[in-house]
Amino acid sequence: MLLEYINYSPDFKPTDLSKFNSKFLESISVFVVPHFYLRSVKNKISATSSKISCLIDFPLGISDTNSRIESIKNAIKTKTDSLDIVMNSSFLANRKYDKIREEISLIKNLCEKNNTDIRYILEYRNFSHTCLKKACSILEEFDLNVLTLSTTYGIDNLSDFIIASKFLSSQNKNLKIILSANFWNEKHIQIIKKCNFYAIRSPYLHTLEYFIKNNTTKNN
Repeated sequence: MLLEYINYSPDFKPTDLSKFNSKFLESISVFVVPHFYLRSVKNKISATSSKISCLIDFPLGISDTNSRIESIKNAIKTKTDSLDIVMNSSFLANRKYDKIREEISLIKNLCEKNNTDIRYILEYRNFSHTCLKKACSILEEFDLNVLTLSTTYGIDNLSDFIIASKFLSSQNKNLKIILSANFWNEKHIQIIKKCNFYAIRSPYLHTLEYFIKNNTTKNN
C-alpha cells in the first residue's frame, strides 16, 4: 500500500518536515496540503521522489464551479503534481448529475493540458451508499478511479469506512480507494493490513511511521 500524509492544520509548519529523515520522506508517496502550504512543502520534498497534491474546496465542497476552477488554476500555477478535489456536495445532494459532469469535464480538460493528476474526495458520512455509487459511476465515465471516501476532517469510523469501500469496490473493480478514516491503535492497524486499499492517508506521523517500519513502502 502507498502512504500519504495530509496536513490542513492552521499551525502546521512545513519546516517541521526537516526533522524527519530521508527514509521517512521518501516513503511518503504523496503529501496532501492546502494551497497556502503548497510551495513551501514542495520545496521541502524537492530532493525526494515524493509528489504533492493540493486540496480543492476542502473540506465541505460547497463552493461554486467558478471558484473551484480558479482554485485549481492557482494550484496548477504553483506546480502541484495532483489535485484532491472534494466533489461538489450541493450538486450531489440535489442530484444535479449533469452539473457534476460539466464541472468534471472542465477540470479534466484543464488538468490534461498541464499533466496534473486528479483524485476525488467523497464523504461517506454525508451520503448514502447509493449516492456514493452514483458519484463513482460518474467519475468512471471520465476514467477517474482514484478517490477517498473521507476528508479526514473530524471524527469518523474505520469500520463504516471499510464497509462503504467494500460496497463500492464490489460495484466497480477499477476503483483505487485511499483509506483516510481515523485509526490510532494496533487493532485498527491489523484490520487495515487485511484490507486491499490502494493507499493509506493520515495526518498522524506516528501511524505512518509504523507502516514504514513494517516495510510498507510507496512502491508497494
